[in-house]
Amino acid sequence: MSLRALYLSGAPRLSTRDSTESLGPRSHILGVLFAFRRAGIEVDELIVGDRSPAAFTQQGAEARLSRSWLTVLATDVLRLAYRFRNQLLARRMLSTGPYDFVYERYSLFQSLGSVRRKPVEWILEVNALLAIEATSERRATTSRAIAKWVEGRTFRKADRIVAVTESLREQIASVYGVDSARIEVVANGVDVQPGQRRAPESLKRIGFLGALYEWQNLDALIGALTLPGLRHLNIDIAGDGPQRAHLEHLAAKLGVDDRVVFHGRVHPDRVQEFLSTVDLCYAGHDSSNGAYFSPLKLWEYLAAGRPIVASMHQVTTELSEEGFAVITFQGRSADHVGAVLLRIKDEYAALSKVAAESVDRVRESFSWDARLAPLVRSITAKHHGG
Repeated sequence: MSLRALYLSGAPRLSTRDSTESLGPRSHILGVLFAFRRAGIEVDELIVGDRSPAAFTQQGAEARLSRSWLTVLATDVLRLAYRFRNQLLARRMLSTGPYDFVYERYSLFQSLGSVRRKPVEWILEVNALLAIEATSERRATTSRAIAKWVEGRTFRKADRIVAVTESLREQIASVYGVDSARIEVVANGVDVQPGQRRAPESLKRIGFLGALYEWQNLDALIGALTLPGLRHLNIDIAGDGPQRAHLEHLAAKLGVDDRVVFHGRVHPDRVQEFLSTVDLCYAGHDSSNGAYFSPLKLWEYLAAGRPIVASMHQVTTELSEEGFAVITFQGRSADHVGAVLLRIKDEYAALSKVAAESVDRVRESFSWDARLAPLVRSITAKHHGG
């Protein structure tokens, strides 16, 4: 007998619509859903963002909702209102069961799975400590204290927690006192698309994919174009966000605006097409609170068969040590990024070949099916005894 699950996502801004502003969460939600279904699990879903007005999910929504203290306060009130509405919706869906477990993507101020009744298991997926991230990396809530209280209570009530990295697992345990034995690590994955394994022989174009936030450290990448030995390079930026106007101004100020192309938001179906046009991919995350340790773009870059230049943290270090074409740097200045680009320029042909030849390893080890397989086995063993 197959398992039956209810997938929950309570964030009003996170949607699986093609038009969503939050493409990373969209990819993650769909990746998990499809992997569960391919594993033979019957999955119903309650994704609040898919029911939200388009104004909440489309491009520019976050900037509008965080424009001032009053708009952030209004957003907090909205989240709390959604909390009770969403829990009612989840309770109604659960009443149509039976379900073996609910799997919830954790969202700020939301705890839809808390309405389940035993023996239904509540598995809570955590991608970041949002109470901290939302008050340091972004301006998404007016009260860290309230957000942390709700977050800690939610984490402690869940039957088990899924964290995207070992570092995040340690954070959850240390910040909220959650027993680490209840926290499993399921790293981000990717669906590898079939295509030509082109291995460019020279470095000319650097690509970036993602939302344009300050912590992406694109300032340093753009600044590196002015350094001797790197003035032949061009940058293609696929994405939009709060930092776009600043980055466009910076490129013009430095006199490199003719070498930096802002493509805007790329449709999800065209991500791999975009990545096929660049020679090297950039992931310069610089998070002060450690919330961003496993950006989805890393796996998308690897699946495209492209070398990566990335800031040094647990995940990128491990990828480099495992022989993937990931070159890391420390520091956040243009000089730090430029130094590693100069090194890559001299080694590029060999690095590009390694990246192209690693795509099969990416499919075998980093696909959503591979990532979720241990969790699926443990759920099956718990509910079906084997």
